[in-house]
Amino acid sequence: KGVDPGMRSTVEAKIRQRIRLLKCGDVKGVTADLSRWSWSDEHAVVLIRDLTVPHSPPKARINISIIPLDEGLAEEIFDPTGLDPCVLREVESRRRLWQVGLPTPYVAVDDGGAPCYVQWVVDGRHADLIHDHLGPIVPSLGPTDLVLEGAWATPRARGKRIMAEAMSKIVEIGAQSHHLRALTCVTVDNEPSIRGCRSAGFEVGLARMETWRLGRKQVHWKAAALA
Repeated sequence: KGVDPGMRSTVEAKIRQRIRLLKCGDVKGVTADLSRWSWSDEHAVVLIRDLTVPHSPPKARINISIIPLDEGLAEEIFDPTGLDPCVLREVESRRRLWQVGLPTPYVAVDDGGAPCYVQWVVDGRHADLIHDHLGPIVPSLGPTDLVLEGAWATPRARGKRIMAEAMSKIVEIGAQSHHLRALTCVTVDNEPSIRGCRSAGFEVGLARMETWRLGRKQVHWKAAALA
């Protein structure tokens, strides 16, 4: 009673995620989360794409099509069978976004219809949902913004340079005439994702530092450039 339904849904999804990780034997992943909440610093950059400027990304090494994520594709792309603990954590974090109903997920599928990449594109008018489920992506969001999050390529699809083409197409599918920019956030140590974002037309605009101290989170922003 008195608890926001959206927040309750988020907490319940996170609990289910941790339980699945423990059942799969990934104690290290769960303890790493607890350690992060206890005391940690995380540095990230916000990459921004100007949607008023056309962009032609490099083609993937395989043919891909972009379609909405549905139950059948979700069951396939979030299948934990045979995944090592590190990859399983990535899968479970995306499964949580699917389970809480964050709008709007898309997948890239190959010529055989197999999913190889997933990503959410969220209208800036859903700033409350973005904050609840993704955290503070940027200092503020407006109706002309789009947020892209949850990018993940399946292990069998990696090395095929899918991200740039898939991400660029997903932005264009999700963008309406009133959207002026798209934003996404990547940790500074994830250089492959930063390169993929840049190939999809994004450039670094802000730096973000997220600190956790005994369960209390603070976020600091500043202008940034990344060579």
